[in-house]
Order: sequence, then C-alpha cells, then structure tokens
Amino acid sequence: MPPYTTITTRFELTRPSSRYSDYMFAPQVLHQLAEHFKSGRMPVQFNHDPTHRLDGRVIDAEVVSLPNGETAIDVTVEIELGDWQEVQDAVAAEGGPGGFSFSMSSSLVRSDPAREASVTLAADPAAWTQDQLEDARVLLDAVVPTDSALLFQFSAAVEIATIALVLTDIATGVLGNAAYDAIKLLVRARAPKGMTRVEIRRPMADGTEVIAVVVTDDPDIAQQALTLLPEMQTQPVILFDDDSWDWPEG
Repeated sequence: MPPYTTITTRFELTRPSSRYSDYMFAPQVLHQLAEHFKSGRMPVQFNHDPTHRLDGRVIDAEVVSLPNGETAIDVTVEIELGDWQEVQDAVAAEGGPGGFSFSMSSSLVRSDPAREASVTLAADPAAWTQDQLEDARVLLDAVVPTDSALLFQFSAAVEIATIALVLTDIATGVLGNAAYDAIKLLVRARAPKGMTRVEIRRPMADGTEVIAVVVTDDPDIAQQALTLLPEMQTQPVILFDDDSWDWPEG
C-alpha cells in the first residue's frame, strides 16, 4: 500500500472573494457543504479536471468560527504521497499558491418547479454573465425542460472555465441543434479570454456518473464533440481529442 499524507485547507466563503466579488454564502450553507464533503461523494482531482483524478479522499470537514467574525470550512484530505508531490510540483512550476480548491453549484433558474428537469446547464459566473447563461438555457428549454445553475470554482487561479451539461435520462441526440447552439454560444463568449472545459455529465442508475470532457476555445470543436459523443459510454471519464476530432470510444 503506498504512503499517504493528510492536508487541511481552509475555505472562507462568507465574504466576497477576488474571483467571486458579487457572491458570498450564509453560514448555514457552509454546514451543508461540510456534510457534503464528509459524505465522500466529492472526488479529489487536479485543477478541477475530471480527467485527472487523484488517489485521495476527504476524511473530515468542520465549520469553524474565525476571530474576525466570519465562518469558514476546514477540509482535511488524505492523499497518496506521490499524487500530492505531483500536485506540488505542478503548482510550483506555474508559480501558484498551492493548497486545495473545490467546485460547487447553486441552482439559478428552474424550468418548471412542478417537475424535475431533464437537463441542467451550469456555468462559472466568473466567466459568463447570468444573461449569457440564460440565453443558452432557453435554447435547450425549447426542446426539453432545462434548469440552470451557477458553477463556482473556488481556486486562487483558474485558467480554464467550466460548463457542465447534466443529462438525466435523456440522450444527447434528443437535444439536436439546441445543444450545439447553447454550448457554442458559451464557448464563443469565453473564447477571447481563454479556454472552456465542457463537461457532459450523465448520472447512472447506480448513483455514479459518466463524464465526457472537451477543452477548447473553438465553437466548432465543441459542436463536433457533441455530435460524435457515444450514447453508451463504457469508461467513467473520456476526453475529446481535438487533433483527431473524435472521442476515444468513437
């Protein structure tokens, strides 16, 4: 069994951050987050990238009161020593501050409060405005009930902003051009400032999910990835190859 180490990181979320100056969270939300951390359902991965998962797990999360009157969460992660060294080396090479970060989503618009939506479109509010997200959501909502959510990436440095398209009991083919147009709209809006990571997430009956990822600043590549996405995905995570313009399972 390889050696492991434990790392504790503090997240202060009850006041605006440099990345999310317009958002802060009530203390009761932090208690909900702490329970979610402790549930073990949150994967440990490098730089918010589902294609780069690490051998680690959250072993504790505690809400703490700070001397300045604010509230924070202390999260303790157990991680394989070699993986942690890889993280440290990568951070040092980029000149980053190190430590852990995490992602969370917050519901924004419900298509129909009386029923569950088949699709949820989530996007990082540091990269897209709520109006841009709504413009993309209504394209999908014209085909199937579609909710939207804000996808927060709490990190000192995020170079690639993320969109998540969550499909519940629905095939991508059903969405047709609406999916292409919605994702292309967001990728195009982001392109002048940087790359977009599009995650197509499909929950499974056993509680797991499969994820297909494309990283690009080209709307046409994003459309090609959606067009060729296999309906039956056998690997937990697959990455679109923008050199061959195909998926590994294509």
